[in-house]
Amino acid sequence: MFSQFLGPALSQAAQIAGNSTTIFRMYDENFVDDDKNHARLQEYFSLSIDRLPVEGLSFYTNGHISFEADEGFESNAFDSWLSIIYLDWLDSDFRKNIRAGRQFIYSGVTNEIVDGVFGRYSMTNGLGIGLYAGTTVDVSTGGFQGNNTAGTRLYYNMNRQKEIGLSYVFESDDSEPSKENMGVDGFYNVNESLEFYGHLYYDLIAEDVYDLELYSLYQHSHRLTVSIDYNQTIPSLLLDKTSIFWVFSVDRQRDIGIDIDYNLTTFTSITGHYRFYKYEDGDSANSYGIGAKFRYGADADHYVTGKANRYDDVDGGYYELQLLNRCTLQKKLSLANDILLVLLDNKTLDSDYSFSVGGDMRYAIAKKLALEFGIDYRNTPFYENELRSIVKVLYNFTFDTAGTKTR
Repeated sequence: MFSQFLGPALSQAAQIAGNSTTIFRMYDENFVDDDKNHARLQEYFSLSIDRLPVEGLSFYTNGHISFEADEGFESNAFDSWLSIIYLDWLDSDFRKNIRAGRQFIYSGVTNEIVDGVFGRYSMTNGLGIGLYAGTTVDVSTGGFQGNNTAGTRLYYNMNRQKEIGLSYVFESDDSEPSKENMGVDGFYNVNESLEFYGHLYYDLIAEDVYDLELYSLYQHSHRLTVSIDYNQTIPSLLLDKTSIFWVFSVDRQRDIGIDIDYNLTTFTSITGHYRFYKYEDGDSANSYGIGAKFRYGADADHYVTGKANRYDDVDGGYYELQLLNRCTLQKKLSLANDILLVLLDNKTLDSDYSFSVGGDMRYAIAKKLALEFGIDYRNTPFYENELRSIVKVLYNFTFDTAGTKTR
């Protein structure tokens, strides 16, 4: 089907762009006395084609292929997944949009991959509507592949400064309702420094609010950034109602947090964060930490980052200390390393710490081609003295089928 369509497209100077990442990993998995050598080969790819015969029409796809085997090929696994593949049409004034194929739909209460058709129409007065229908392809825990789904979002946008939307989604599995949600969401950009966002999503089957978020962001003189957010969720209600897992826990979880980022100078910045968690059974937890980032070099393209975090709950907690460093040499060669130390309050499998260290080297062979080599070591309560290595080949391209340019 696509080959018949793309054939004439290539004769009209279509623009083709894509990238490929090939990854080869080797590691000795010492998982709780289970010592095995493993090898894994993965290929991630994406391809887009613009300027097809119909004005405003484009094509996009991405996916991955992987093969993994252990020592002696006692067990091996092959996996392939076409994550996205669709045709997209957008009119010249950006008010009408139609997309057909496998696509990720993020619209109000909908946040999943769907095989289907999506359409959006924005009117000149700020009103707009989005509609979609198809089958789900989400295979996350507790989900079901192939549910029939349909949804819509009606919105009103005021000069891209304010927007409010109402959304609805319905899914069914073998004629049984598996999801029926509705919600309201919106944002308000007060000025260049201050913005707000929020949403409230309601489960019509469970008859309860399952997801509430309030978010604010303040930026001052490109030096100070402060964000504050409040979240309230019922994780089990994120699952399909045809899954047995959704009835196991209907506990509500709440958290509120603040993140601060301040640029002391052009080269130095500090960060801090705090978050408090409250659970319906009365338990609570909190996490907090600080960090600093220092850039150096003629173009400030090298940096060192340090972080110190603490997490506490009723069962204890842990400290997390991390140091990252990256430097670029002659704009072709870059080096990076990462050290992570976790100190546990209570022992797990007779160990009260976790340690990992890694490094990688990336070399740009050409403008479109790069090689990356990496190695890391970790010693944790679950993985004892594990050593892993990785090789990546990264390639990207853009060219016109008429052969005028290659970038």
